[in-house]
Amino acid sequence: MLLACFIAAIAVIKSSLMGLGGLALMLSLLAWVLVKSGVTGLAPALKQRFGRLFALGALLHTAVYMALVAKLFFIEGFEDIPAFLLSHLLLHHIVCAIIAGVLTLFTVGVYLHYREHKKAQPL
Repeated sequence: MLLACFIAAIAVIKSSLMGLGGLALMLSLLAWVLVKSGVTGLAPALKQRFGRLFALGALLHTAVYMALVAKLFFIEGFEDIPAFLLSHLLLHHIVCAIIAGVLTLFTVGVYLHYREHKKAQPL
């Protein structure tokens, strides 16, 4: 199940890089629930790290959508809608790329922890 967790992390990162924040949010939430429920059978340290990774992905994407809703309140008329759409698309893709970068670093950290833990175990 370790491989499935890494594949889920890659799917969240890839969907975030493509600007599909809603999909990345749903994948993060689903993976977080599966990791926390114990279905994966991971060691407690890996379970904690993957849980943190998926929770961070879900929280950061939720924050981006909350910022979008907050920006909606600044629209004063119909003439502001094109600027809102353009700024949202630009900002959304930049922030999703930053989120993907952070999640990539977290995933590399989980892998390095797993590799060190595996090396420390005697055969």
